[in-house]
Formats: sequence, C-alpha cells, structure tokens
Amino acid sequence: MSPAEPSISILMDCLCFSNDYKRTDLVIWKMEEFGVEETWTQLFKVSYQNLQSMYRGFGEMKLSKW
Repeated sequence: MSPAEPSISILMDCLCFSNDYKRTDLVIWKMEEFGVEETWTQLFKVSYQNLQSMYRGFGEMKLSKW
C-alpha cells in the first residue's frame, strides 16, 4: 500500500487534516475551533500494516484514497 497524500477536509463541522506519518501510519487531525492553532487534536492514527490487513479482509475494497 502506498502512503497517503496529505489532504484537508471538513468532518463533523471541523477542519481536518490527514497525513502520512513517517511512512508507517495514517494520521488524522482535527481543529476544534476554526482558526485557533492550539485546538488541533489528533483524531486517530492507524498503521499501514493494520490497513493492509483490513484490505485483505475486504477483497476488492480500495483504501488508497480516503
């Protein structure tokens, strides 16, 4: 599985940023209060190894783009 490209999106009315951390994990951050840098919090972090296991379990499902 190739590393994820960084992206910015809106999730549950919060600004979110996903990135590839050290080519080992997919990390998603969210900004609790728009424009306030101190409110960035890590929403979740999942290893590519775990994603690959999920991919094998779902057969044709594509996980390369979120």
